[in-house]
Amino acid sequence: MSTIADFERVEFMEDKTKYYDLTLSQNLMLVAVKYSWKKAIVNIGISMWFDEEIDRDILEETIYTTIDRIDSLRIRLKKINKEFKQYFTEEQAKKIKQLDFSDMSFEEIGNKFELWTRTPMKYDDSDMYEFIIIKAPENKTILYIKVNHIVMDAWGLTVLAKDLIEVYCALRDKKELPDMPTQFMPIIEKELIYNDSERFRKDFEYWKEYYKSKPNYASISRKDIGKPYRKVSIFRCKSNRRIYTLAKKKTDIIKKFCLENNVSLQILLLIGIRCYLAILNKKEEIGVINVVARRSSSDTKKAGGMMINILPFMMNCLDNTTFIEACREISSNLFTFFRHSDFPYENVMTYIKKTHFQGNMLANFIDVTLTFQAGKINTKEDLNFHLKYHSNDANGTGIYLTVMDISDLGTLDFVFDYNVAFVSKKMVSQFYYQILKTIEFGINSPNITLKEIMSTIEKIQE
Repeated sequence: MSTIADFERVEFMEDKTKYYDLTLSQNLMLVAVKYSWKKAIVNIGISMWFDEEIDRDILEETIYTTIDRIDSLRIRLKKINKEFKQYFTEEQAKKIKQLDFSDMSFEEIGNKFELWTRTPMKYDDSDMYEFIIIKAPENKTILYIKVNHIVMDAWGLTVLAKDLIEVYCALRDKKELPDMPTQFMPIIEKELIYNDSERFRKDFEYWKEYYKSKPNYASISRKDIGKPYRKVSIFRCKSNRRIYTLAKKKTDIIKKFCLENNVSLQILLLIGIRCYLAILNKKEEIGVINVVARRSSSDTKKAGGMMINILPFMMNCLDNTTFIEACREISSNLFTFFRHSDFPYENVMTYIKKTHFQGNMLANFIDVTLTFQAGKINTKEDLNFHLKYHSNDANGTGIYLTVMDISDLGTLDFVFDYNVAFVSKKMVSQFYYQILKTIEFGINSPNITLKEIMSTIEKIQE
C-alpha cells in the first residue's frame, strides 16, 4: 500500500530527475544494438569464481553497497520524443538472486552463464546490470555479473570487481569501507560539452585529412580478396569464441623487448595483424579498428561507466621497413591518432563512406578489431578468486581480438570472437600463429624487414 511519503518521493524524483544525452561512447553501443540482429551484442558477462569460503549473505550486502557507490550502475535509459536519454535512478536496488546449483557440474554452470550472457536486456526504465550469487558444488561460491556495454566497459568492470572485493573484505572484517570510486556523472557532463566545442571541429578536420584518400580493403577471408569492400549484413553476426593463452615465459620476453625499446605491446600486436593481412592480400596499407580506452586521467581510471571509442587506424608501413622502424612509425602515428580519438566513430565512418564509397553505408573496409586491455583490478586485499569472461555470441566484424591477462598471472590471453559467416576456426588458428611468429622474429632480429618476416612465415606454412 502506497503512503503519502511514497507519493512525495515520486513527485520529488519526477521534478528533480535530470536527463542527459548519451555520450559518444554510449551512442556507439546503442547504434550496435539498433543495427544488429542479435540484441545481446552489447552484453558483457563475467563470473567471479571464489577459491575460498565466502559468506554469501555478506556478498549480497556487498553488491547493494557497490551499486550505491558506482553510480554508472544506476544509469537507466528512457525514451523521450523517440530518443533515448539517460538518468541516474535513486530507487533501491532490486533483491539480488541467490541460486543453488550445487547439484550441477562446473561445466553445466559455465554453460548456464553463456546462455544468460546471450539473453538481451531490457532498455526503457530498466536496470542495465544483473548480479546472481551461485552456490556451486563443494560449497563453492560464484558471482555472475552481466552489464550492458552502454553503461560499462571492460575497464569499468575492473573498477567494479575491485570495489566488490574491497567492500566484501571490509564488511566481513568489520573495517572502514574503502575510498569511493570516481563518480561517472561529472564525466558524462564533461563529455557532452565536447560535442559543441572547437576541439570537436578540429578533430573533424584531422579525420577528413586522415581519410582524404580512399582506404584499401584488406580482407580476413580469401573469398573476399580483391573486392573493394565487404557488404555488411545485420543478419550475419553469429560468432564463436576461441582463447589462446601465451605462457608467462614468452610473455616476459615480449614485455622485456617493449620496456627496452619504449614501445607498447599494442604496437607489436598491430604489426602482427598488419603482416598477416599483408601476406593474405598482397597489400602494404592495412586497416584495423582500434579500440581506444580514453582513460588517461586519474579520475577516469577510477570510475566505472562506458568510455571506449572505436576508430579505423590505417598502417602504411612499406614492406622494406625494418621491424624496429615499424614499431617507431606506428607508435608515432598512433600517438597522433589518440589525440583525436574523442571524435565519434559514426561521424568518421559516415564521412569515409560518403566520400569514398558513394554513400554506401553497408560498405565495410576493415575486418579486424583489436582491443588491448591493460586495466587491472589492483587490490591489496588477499581474496582468492579467478575471473571468466562469457561470450554474447554476437560480432559484427570478422575478428574481434581482445588481448589481456585474464588470470592476472603474467600470461597473455588472446580472445578471438570471430564471425562464423566468413571466418573459420582454422583461420583463427593461423591468424594467432602468424601474429606470434611476426613478433618473435621481430624481437629476435629488430632490423629484419617486414618483407623478410612475411617471406619466412610463408615458407614455414608451405
